[in-house]
Amino acid sequence: MSTRAIAAIVALLSMFVIAPATVRAADPRDDDKLAFDKRFVKEAAEFSMCENEISRLAKEQSNSDGVKHYAELMIGGHKKLLEELRDAAHGHEYHIPDAMTDKQRDTYDRLKRLKNTDFDVEYMSGQVQDQQNLVELFERAAKECQDKSLREFADRKVPMLKEHLDNAKELYRKVKAKER
Repeated sequence: MSTRAIAAIVALLSMFVIAPATVRAADPRDDDKLAFDKRFVKEAAEFSMCENEISRLAKEQSNSDGVKHYAELMIGGHKKLLEELRDAAHGHEYHIPDAMTDKQRDTYDRLKRLKNTDFDVEYMSGQVQDQQNLVELFERAAKECQDKSLREFADRKVPMLKEHLDNAKELYRKVKAKER
């Protein structure tokens, strides 16, 4: 066999044997490692957009100064959270949605038909559940995100979200008592 033929065979074999050891090809497991990061960014953005929209509605529909004040805090807090999420995700290929989900839109439409105390009870009940879900999502992200900037972002936001949850629970008890 000629030297040229041997060189060609060695070159061909190196593409299949040596190269994979030295040049790391795209590994589908990498996508799995980032799957939670991607889901976190998507869900956190959806929750924040929903909080903003539904809280704007609360400012219009509620007859409670406490609920209106809480809604104002949610609008400001989640607007800032969404901006910071975009900053933390900047430079990565995370999808940040620009609208609420269909399920969130259905909740918005259902709340829009309610007024006064009926609205307050439903809105605050939803806030307790949503804030609980957000706390759980952000606590998990603070531990499990592969991306350091997302982990740190989530960790910084957990105390604020816990405060929102505590406020939502307290306000829910108050509006529920008025319902009776």
